[in-house]
Amino acid sequence: MEPFISVIIRAYNAEKYIRDAISSILNQRCECLIEVIILYDEGSTDGTWEIIEELQGTIDAENIMLRVIRHTHISPFRSLQIGLKEVRGEYVTILDYDNIYPPEYLEIICRIIKEHPEATFLFTRALLVTSEGKVIKELLSIPPNPYDINRLIKGNYIDGNTMVFKKPCKKIIEELSDKLQHRYFDWIFEDWLIAAIGLKFCKPLFVKDAYIYYRSHELNITHGGTKKDHFKTLFNIEREVKTLTAMSYIFNDNAELRSDIARSLITRYLRLILLSTHILQLPRIKLLSLTTSVILSKGLSKWRSFLKSK
Repeated sequence: MEPFISVIIRAYNAEKYIRDAISSILNQRCECLIEVIILYDEGSTDGTWEIIEELQGTIDAENIMLRVIRHTHISPFRSLQIGLKEVRGEYVTILDYDNIYPPEYLEIICRIIKEHPEATFLFTRALLVTSEGKVIKELLSIPPNPYDINRLIKGNYIDGNTMVFKKPCKKIIEELSDKLQHRYFDWIFEDWLIAAIGLKFCKPLFVKDAYIYYRSHELNITHGGTKKDHFKTLFNIEREVKTLTAMSYIFNDNAELRSDIARSLITRYLRLILLSTHILQLPRIKLLSLTTSVILSKGLSKWRSFLKSK
């Protein structure tokens, strides 16, 4: 029998938290058939593999199937692409190795699916918790209209761990993601991209009564720890730029969305300038002048080349 829900877990240096993630699936009240696919990154340098092997031998729940797929060291986005091709469930969800499902999570999802069979892209809320599990706040603020893709392009409010998509939507996500083969797109915010695809091409539904626990810790590359890390911030702004570029490529026939994407890109470049002035300890006006002169000089150079070709 085919599984009803497939849960994708990407595991890279995950030994500290992966037990909690898998246990939260085993403790679900939902009696539906669940497929758990663990994507083990062979670049891991800790005891993740030993823990996975141990867990494989201890799962005895009749409604849970566990599959482990090993792959070379790649980015989270590329790992997810492998998972999307491997899942067999009617519905697919993602749980990062350091996050947790409350016991009633999949039970609520299954109920909503039965009440709204037309929905192919569901998403819930996420609560930010400490490494010990203490709730800090809501991770992302869901706007009054959660289906406004133009608002989403300004900044993501749908976390990847809160998404549940049906097979037809999964196929669209997979096909559009496969267009991004260039290594430039290795490090994007895949949840932001998938959210945009889900709102645009699938039938979305916000499930406000359900939530997952999103853990904050020092190794988390997006919401990690309490220390201010300017280089992590630079890295994440770069990921935002690459994600918006991916959206521009995917939505290339939609002038309105491309315009929103361009405006969103400009705000990221301005943030890069401001942060760079701080890191380099340069007056902002000086760096802005340097940046403007470079842009203008390149623009003039291209214009001269154009005139010469005529």
